[in-house]
Amino acid sequence: LEPAEPETAALDPADAESDVISLFSDNYSGSTVNVSSFSTDWDEAEVTDFSVGVNGMKKYVMSLAADPPNPFAGIDFSAAGVNATSGGYTHLKMDVWSPDIETLQIRLVDFGGDGWSNGGNDSEGFKDIDLSGSQGSWVRLSIPLSEFVGLAGTSELAQMLLKATANTGSATLYVDNIYFHSASA
Repeated sequence: LEPAEPETAALDPADAESDVISLFSDNYSGSTVNVSSFSTDWDEAEVTDFSVGVNGMKKYVMSLAADPPNPFAGIDFSAAGVNATSGGYTHLKMDVWSPDIETLQIRLVDFGGDGWSNGGNDSEGFKDIDLSGSQGSWVRLSIPLSEFVGLAGTSELAQMLLKATANTGSATLYVDNIYFHSASA
């Protein structure tokens, strides 16, 4: 049987802090973006802080019982936003661990440089990650922003949605080291 929760922490990332804009990590303190909420009031998830030893992480539980089932967690960092374009940030990196998620869809929302205005320049892009063969172990993701289908810009990244599919009544996801990275550094 796979463990129901991580027994070890994710490995520390090796990227230099000067090449990172972090949403969440114990490893980056000077490059941290102010995240308003790790589980917004419009999502369908419960988030709690979880730790293995001294390493903190976020634990999400998403109910698959909703009708229709559309379990997702919303992370809002729109108060600060991330301008990945001018900063040369090309990748989203994060560590994920799940006992039951088969597919994790990560969505990024960009407000187009003018805040949420419905001005027609907001965009949203997604990337599906197959976790079916990795349940019960840490997976380090390094996703080029260019692979988010539908994401038209990265000048004001403001929200991230984590959407799960699983064969159980709920989906559990542990995340650590969520950050944008400049691969050219």
